[in-house]
Amino acid sequence: MKRLCFLLASVLCMFAVTACIPSPESSDDPDSIEPGPVQQEGTELFCDPNFTAFGPAEALGAEWEKNSQTHLGRITKYRAVSEPLYIIPLGKATEEDGVTAVKESENVHWNFIEGEKYGITDPAGNKVSELLDFRMSVRSQIVENTQNRLLFEQYNDYLHERYPEQYPESSPKLVKRVETDKKGTIKLAYNSYNDISNAAYNFSSQFARNTWPHLYLNQDFHEPVDLAKYEKLTLQVTVKVNRATAVNRWPEGESDRFDQPAVPEGQPRVSVAQVQGYFLLRDKVGTDCWFVGISFYSSNASDRTEVFTYEQHGVPFYRIGLAQDQGEYYDMKGEIIDVGGQTTVSYDLTRQMRYVLDRKMLVDEKFAHGGINPYYGKTLDDYVIAGYHIGWENVGNWDCEAEVSNLSLRGVEKKNEA
Repeated sequence: MKRLCFLLASVLCMFAVTACIPSPESSDDPDSIEPGPVQQEGTELFCDPNFTAFGPAEALGAEWEKNSQTHLGRITKYRAVSEPLYIIPLGKATEEDGVTAVKESENVHWNFIEGEKYGITDPAGNKVSELLDFRMSVRSQIVENTQNRLLFEQYNDYLHERYPEQYPESSPKLVKRVETDKKGTIKLAYNSYNDISNAAYNFSSQFARNTWPHLYLNQDFHEPVDLAKYEKLTLQVTVKVNRATAVNRWPEGESDRFDQPAVPEGQPRVSVAQVQGYFLLRDKVGTDCWFVGISFYSSNASDRTEVFTYEQHGVPFYRIGLAQDQGEYYDMKGEIIDVGGQTTVSYDLTRQMRYVLDRKMLVDEKFAHGGINPYYGKTLDDYVIAGYHIGWENVGNWDCEAEVSNLSLRGVEKKNEA
């Protein structure tokens, strides 16, 4: 299989990523992203909205520029991985020592959240403590890199590569496919049946370290968005679901994958494909964080509703489905879509975050902090936006593709009081 490194020398000379400088409301730059269906007021806060370069995932980070404990700032050092890390399509992500980030990473703000792979049992019954080299920044190949198109793919030949005696024949399977026009439209295709590990049969915390399949495009702001500076933040994005096909109905039915046996009796069984988008908020002082976002699409109608709960590591998260009553409070526009459908969503993120903090988290009692609610007395001024991700989060075996365009986060700063 071709590897990314074969293309690096020529690519590096052809492409560079400009620094993330927020743009004003109007721009005379003819190469800038075309405005979305509705031009919002304020300053653009997303970096590289044209989708031109993609770096290693946060999970591979070892040290951060601002705060390594809370992962704030850009990654300056990576964890040691058995194979090189890359910035797609710019080249190697590390200096000669193999862990220090190259200078080019200062201007790369997109990566992929692809789940954790711990404690995997291989066909021979052996435990693999942790997989780090299955990610896009390691196992990808560039198919095309031109002025108007960047296409890269990831194939999984894991069984043959790791266990050639049991699996002597090479048989690569397409897992992920990412295509961008470098002008603000990106397609995320994902076949979770072909992924290296896919053993989760529900969303419970028992799979926290062998996470259910997902492929999220993730924005790393490097300079976190200080919520104390803004009186209003408006998110806008267009989402289209091109494909969401169940390869088989495991865990509700049978599967021929070696790591997908029959689900234990009495355990919940979930099969669902979802397109979601979440902001990650971090406390400026402590380590507490929470997620807030939207469900754009779900193969199960019952999962298109408002949810406030805790993710696999115990972090609170809130999401709302489209066309729900709560959305009126955020001035939400957007419609529920099915496969083949498209919707343009816009809403007041500030109001949504304030709603979640005041009406959900400050009154909730389900915390493992000795009965103390760590969000009591907090306001939005106590937080920063550390990241945003959008894409697929599934359970089961799905062949999916979604298209994201016109992604924008516009911030209106507070006026200085005399």
